[in-house]
Amino acid sequence: MGAPVAGRVIVVGSINRDIVARVGRLPSPGETVPGWDLEFLPGGKGANQAVAAARAGGRVCFVGAVGADEAGVQNVTMLRAEGIDTREIRVVDGVPSGTAVIFVADTGENEIVIIGGANTHVTGAAVREALQRINVTHQDVILTNFEIPDDAVDAAVEYGGAARCRLIVNPAPARPLTTALWNGRAILTPNRVESLVLTGLDDVHAAARSLTEQTRAPVVVTLGSDGALLADIDGDTHIAARQVPVVDTTGAGDVFVGVLAAEVAADVPLRSAVRRAVVAASLSVSRPGARAAPSLAELDAAMTAGEPDTPRR
Repeated sequence: MGAPVAGRVIVVGSINRDIVARVGRLPSPGETVPGWDLEFLPGGKGANQAVAAARAGGRVCFVGAVGADEAGVQNVTMLRAEGIDTREIRVVDGVPSGTAVIFVADTGENEIVIIGGANTHVTGAAVREALQRINVTHQDVILTNFEIPDDAVDAAVEYGGAARCRLIVNPAPARPLTTALWNGRAILTPNRVESLVLTGLDDVHAAARSLTEQTRAPVVVTLGSDGALLADIDGDTHIAARQVPVVDTTGAGDVFVGVLAAEVAADVPLRSAVRRAVVAASLSVSRPGARAAPSLAELDAAMTAGEPDTPRR
């Protein structure tokens, strides 16, 4: 069973409406391909991660922004329905809610275009004020991502550092890390490509080791169907993914990060937390949509013996 929650997961991140088009294959540059379905779904890295954390048993608070439009109202309503505290989600007048346009191929692979909208109005000052009202403690986990501006991410990391709480930063979409992030001792959770972009290296093990040596904190690189790589003071550990039929990979990384945050907030050892997050992400790709995170009961049932971790020294 999932461990009892000791602290909250406080997500400082993005909220989007996803416009999802299903296609036989992803288009090449300049190419038009036929689609066979169109859906309007809730999304955004921050919101997806918050939902995954809540379903995994976390107590979740959200700091972010939406537009004064139908998409904003629907998104906040859906987050509340998941048991998430939405009191620190601001409504920004005159700005549309964030939007993601997503193409999903029959293979489950995807291409995504993000229009930031209200997410670009999440400011450092607003984040600091919200976290003060939330009354962050050392038991909490602050989780943030790169679909909001740098000053908002920095504010979350710096405030969390001062409060001595645990920090998780999902550096996606990848962009150079700020001084606050290099010094913040946050757990970084890039995917394979993002780890290479952040370091300029061409090997994922070398990239993970470089990041953890520079940040002096653990790094978890998500590897899609290959699971995840945990780099920390003890070395590198590969945690294999469960092999499942792939329906849609959209949001699998967000499921991983959200479940990881819930486990860290529950004081679960990091290696065990990564293993549980890998299983949750594996379950999510067998279902359509960016919010395919399993429930706590489903995740507990799926936590059976799997492939052993592979340490590297």
